[in-house]
Amino acid sequence: MLELPGRKATAVCLWMMLWLSACSTVDVKQHYQALGAQPTEATHYDVIIPTHDGLELKATVFQPALQHGEAAPVIVHAHGFGAFRADGPMSIYGQLIISGEAAVEAWRQGYWVVSYDSRGFGASDGQVRLMDPEYEVRDVSSVIDWIEQSLPRLHRNEAGKPYIGMLGESYGGGATILASMMDERIDAIVPITTWYDLPSALAPNGLVKSHWAMLLFTFGNLNSFFDFDMMFEDDYLDMFGGYLNDRVEQDMRIRSPSHYCAQGKTVQADAFFIQGFSDALFDVNQGYSNWQCALNSGRDARLMAIQDGHKAMWPVQSWTGMPLYNTQPEVTCDDRAITLNSAIVDWFDEKLKQQSFAASDIPRLCATTSEEQGYLLTALPQATLKTSFSMAQVNLVQSGMFEVIMSPLDYLASVVLFSDTPDPIADQSMRGGFLRQAFVPLQVIDNDNYLIGVPRINLHMTTTDADRDGVLFVGVGVRHADSFQVQVISEQFVPLTGDGVYRQALPAISHNLQAGDTLGLVLQGFTGQYFWNPEGWFSRASVQGEVWFPAAGARQ
Repeated sequence: MLELPGRKATAVCLWMMLWLSACSTVDVKQHYQALGAQPTEATHYDVIIPTHDGLELKATVFQPALQHGEAAPVIVHAHGFGAFRADGPMSIYGQLIISGEAAVEAWRQGYWVVSYDSRGFGASDGQVRLMDPEYEVRDVSSVIDWIEQSLPRLHRNEAGKPYIGMLGESYGGGATILASMMDERIDAIVPITTWYDLPSALAPNGLVKSHWAMLLFTFGNLNSFFDFDMMFEDDYLDMFGGYLNDRVEQDMRIRSPSHYCAQGKTVQADAFFIQGFSDALFDVNQGYSNWQCALNSGRDARLMAIQDGHKAMWPVQSWTGMPLYNTQPEVTCDDRAITLNSAIVDWFDEKLKQQSFAASDIPRLCATTSEEQGYLLTALPQATLKTSFSMAQVNLVQSGMFEVIMSPLDYLASVVLFSDTPDPIADQSMRGGFLRQAFVPLQVIDNDNYLIGVPRINLHMTTTDADRDGVLFVGVGVRHADSFQVQVISEQFVPLTGDGVYRQALPAISHNLQAGDTLGLVLQGFTGQYFWNPEGWFSRASVQGEVWFPAAGARQ
């Protein structure tokens, strides 16, 4: 599709004038021609930034209030997939999304902020290329080029280089990490709820998370005004058949920090990662791997493992404030309360303004177990407690399909019938597996405690599906001492995609446990995270093997 510079910006202005910024732009050289060292007022305005390949990106510049002769660092803000830039302090991003809120707060605290529409989205030209290093990632360098050439009164180091930070969530978080790997001019980054390895995040064990593939296709096309031609290619449409083909997997590989970290090319900036345990798209393992990769660079790297992130919509996941995406505003690490927006600004204060110890309250690694509790760690605990179970049989597809209806009935039954004295694990047996999810009890908890870490499985699965492999979803569950309900911890599932042996880590989990709770394995043939992918109608799976849990209360 031929893209003429300026054509798309004009169309966006006519169609979206009520919720995108006005399309008038500022001539920056003329705007600052007579500024000199005079005081400035806090304001914001739109600009056009040229790319390396002759297109135009629309951006909003937030000019800080500066005293006479004062200079300020600059922060580049990148938005999530299918979204638009923060075009003002009262914008959707500036009010509701963590990266935009932090960007606006940084502006109020004396930073230049440049929030731009990623190529293909908003009022920017070009095709959406899913964070291609040769396009979207190089666009970040084009933004930095423009900043160096256009903005006055930038805080610079002794060599004359301006101090530059970058932050973004999800798609913008991917831009933040990859840009830091490619452009050494970035001094500090805050990537939020983003990926390390895109193929394994979007399609664990090769099975596509169809919920997110559908949103990728829908929002990518509608919000780019159908400038997302690659999704109409046969190889990409093939994702809706359930599995990644080799071409798409390779495309996603070169868009992943894992590809470059494996080659020793890591981030070149101090990095503060924020990732969510119950993120249905990019789990904590993705953020933990990014953090470990950054540590190898010798730069300062920290990780805050919060509870939220990308949320699936059907069946409904735990409601935490907003559909599809949400982050908790505050966390607690041991007895230390931390407001995330303030922590992000503190991070930039220390790294860009050189305010010593401004970010000292940000731990090297904190893992939360709820909105109000979290623990300081040196590493994510790994599974050490081995449990095993004999043959469990589960209906494929049908099992788990009705949990959104049946789970409330469990709650009502618990109020009337349940005894809070748990049976010993030897006296408990598998529940469900026909129309309900199967729960295989494996361990009874002795004392109130918390569970944080990375479980592992060694499972052998066979199915009765003669024509094709069936799919079974595996998660770690807890049945609390006073309830019939089974909760999938951190709402994480991994698909087992046919007959075979599965030796692998599961997504990291976190949960507060009570004495008498029963830990176990959840097995089901359907989950809304993969609602287009069920295989094995009227077939059964037989599963046996071993599960390793992290020790309750473990701190590594």
